Amino acid sequence: MESVRTIHVDDHPLYCIGLRAALSTAADLDFVGEAHTAAGALELATREQIDVALLDMVLPTSDGVALTAAILGLQPKCKVIGLSMVVEPVRIAQMFRAGASGYALKSQSTAELLQAIRTVLSGEEYLASEISSEQVQRHRSSRAHSPEKLTRRERQVFVSLVAGQSNLEIAAALAISRRTVETHRQRILTKLDAHSLLELVGIARRYGVA
Repeated sequence: MESVRTIHVDDHPLYCIGLRAALSTAADLDFVGEAHTAAGALELATREQIDVALLDMVLPTSDGVALTAAILGLQPKCKVIGLSMVVEPVRIAQMFRAGASGYALKSQSTAELLQAIRTVLSGEEYLASEISSEQVQRHRSSRAHSPEKLTRRERQVFVSLVAGQSNLEIAAALAISRRTVETHRQRILTKLDAHSLLELVGIARRYGVA
């Protein structure tokens, strides 16, 4: 049986050790890496082929939503599973909109986590039974994150940001001040309920902007 190349991203090393030990009973799971930051996770995704990525929702300099979009940008075939104590339907819906295939809770048993992995590998989505699927689906289907709600100028700045341009470059291209660009950037983050540039990139991909 071919090994399932798996990584785990969590900023609590002791939990990582426990999870690896718990899942070691599955002979076909091959842990190829572990990271405690988003930067470490992206470094793994750059050098390792990954079948399944288990991601915590809360990380020191990023979060699971932004990291999901970034990892899938590097490895589109990877299956991402959120693995966290966060049970907020809005945040979980954001994970799925970013491209995640599943969402499990740290309080679940080893058997349930293995089921989550098997489920996403089979091509289906997984959601922990303790979470309301109806609430998550309602937020997933919402157009709350659509760039359509941006003004013309905000959309110009949005497109430039996700294309990788700096605030200074955008200011020069649009003949506006850097401070104005920063103001537009903050409004864009607020309107799209995003918390980082990586999340904006994920939104852009979902809506065909980038």
